[in-house]
Amino acid sequence: MALIKCPECKKKVSDKCGKCPNCGYPIEIQEATSEENNVIVEEEKEFVKEKLPKTRKPVNKKVLISAVSAVGAIVLIIVLTLLGLTYFNESWKDATHNFEVVSSKLERMNNELDLLIQKSENLVETEDIALNEETRAILKGAISDAKQARKEVSRKPLLAKDIETVTNMMEEIDYTEVLKSLEEKYNDFDKSIKQYKLVDNPTEEYLLSRLKTVEGIFNITAYTEETDTNKYLNKAKWYYSKIVFQHEDVHHSAIEYGHPIEEVGNPAGGCVEAFKTVEDAERRNQELQSQEGTVRRPGSHKVIGTVLIRTSDDLTTAKQKELEQAIIDALTYIEEVDGEKETPKGQETETAEPTTLAPTTTKPVTTNKPETTKSQVQLAREDAINYKNKNQNVILSVYELHEYLSGLGYSDDVCEQVCFKEKPEGFYDGAVMYDYEKIKMFYNQGYSRQAIIDFYDGFASDAEIEYLVDECLAGRKLTYKYIDDELQLVEYD
Repeated sequence: MALIKCPECKKKVSDKCGKCPNCGYPIEIQEATSEENNVIVEEEKEFVKEKLPKTRKPVNKKVLISAVSAVGAIVLIIVLTLLGLTYFNESWKDATHNFEVVSSKLERMNNELDLLIQKSENLVETEDIALNEETRAILKGAISDAKQARKEVSRKPLLAKDIETVTNMMEEIDYTEVLKSLEEKYNDFDKSIKQYKLVDNPTEEYLLSRLKTVEGIFNITAYTEETDTNKYLNKAKWYYSKIVFQHEDVHHSAIEYGHPIEEVGNPAGGCVEAFKTVEDAERRNQELQSQEGTVRRPGSHKVIGTVLIRTSDDLTTAKQKELEQAIIDALTYIEEVDGEKETPKGQETETAEPTTLAPTTTKPVTTNKPETTKSQVQLAREDAINYKNKNQNVILSVYELHEYLSGLGYSDDVCEQVCFKEKPEGFYDGAVMYDYEKIKMFYNQGYSRQAIIDFYDGFASDAEIEYLVDECLAGRKLTYKYIDDELQLVEYD
């Protein structure tokens, strides 16, 4: 039997089957030759070979070992790579975290420095005059130094090692000394501006109050148009206030023989003259300079603001400089900057006993003066009247009058006589009364609402004082009382 192709469907069929089992085509049965049989046999072998499963070739062990080794090496490399990436990833995270922390700190430091630089630049550009204009230039230099010291936040590198390097560099940046220096220069210039304002057209009352703090001077007296022997007071381009004083190191014969200090003038110790403009003060200063070496003996003289400070020619040069600087320090003293100033011995301030119904008042300082005489009391009365006439719509207490007379050089006995024993008309005597009664009394005496508010200035907040005055003027009985050691505004019947 042999396999032949079906003439119709071309598939292999047996030559003995009679018809094709696939398509049904009739197959003619034939006898094969020996040669054909051999071909058929070979074909059958091929057919059987195709149908039988293929057998595997024998495995080469060396090749297998090499392949396994290669795969193992690749796996090991992958594992080590993953471990390395993990390590370097953690290192990068740590470096990045530290970089961000240091960067944030530097940004805060830069913000602080920028704010101070901006504040300093605003101040240095002001048109306000400083007592010492050199402080302006010094502040400008400090601003320039601060800008040069400022460092920007660095950009973050890609590699962890580079990030750490940049972080360490930023961490070393420190503005402590820069900020300290700039703050000091700012404060110096700001203080100098405030000091100039104190000596730019100061009031006579201010000059008197500050001179009383200078150690070694006494008998401090303000000139009037009548007592000014030069007749310059209040004249155009001349001083609007002149105050003379004695110094403990000067023993002037005219003073010892009883001449008033106004007649002796600057030789008694010194004086200050206040002008409306710097130009007027400088003109007077040049005039005094032209008198040096003559019989006029003007002594030392120096202009600060619109004030001319003079010291007696009878003082030594060292004493003149010392006294001149002491007066400058007193006139340009700022309590919140310089701290509390000690009052010289013999000029201590006493504090009156506080009451629960009225603001606490302070008795003024005292100065040395010859013993009380009747004429002194009379003069003090006249000065009290003049003081009141100059402050018509200002509520003045006897304590303020005491301070004023003391500043003019009157002894404590004279001040006590005029202020407390005689109780001059027009001065509030400090009597204990409810605030409602006090406000109504002031109003009935002709004082304005604003004058009454000014009288209470500093006793409470502005809004609270205005409320108190308005309510009392409207008829509501209010007063301040101490309740549990705290001053409170209450209503009473």
